[in-house]
Amino acid sequence: MKNLFKKIVCTKTLYNYIDFVILKVKILLTVDERLTRKRIIVKIKNKTSESVTEGILNIYNSFGSNANVIFKSITSDNGNEFAKLKETLPSTDIYYAHPYSSEERGTNEKQNSLIRYLP
Repeated sequence: MKNLFKKIVCTKTLYNYIDFVILKVKILLTVDERLTRKRIIVKIKNKTSESVTEGILNIYNSFGSNANVIFKSITSDNGNEFAKLKETLPSTDIYYAHPYSSEERGTNEKQNSLIRYLP
């Protein structure tokens, strides 16, 4: 499966959605890739832009030289915690969904709802 993802990364432009899932004792940063439906989940300390920056850099750096191809664009909601995305990833196109328009990031919202059912 990993080799299949690498082949797709080399030939396709990938579009990502980023969001939070807040559980009772954890805050998870989620990144969903639109084409392959691959999901990356990272636990972060709190819901601040510094924690988001740390989490997204951990994800970004884990992909090494493919990171610029994988993170071609990111769409997030309008929260203050995502305000520094452009500074964190200058080579990535950053888009913000319209307020109260979760349907603009449907894949991400659906996957987040499924995580909330996990124990």
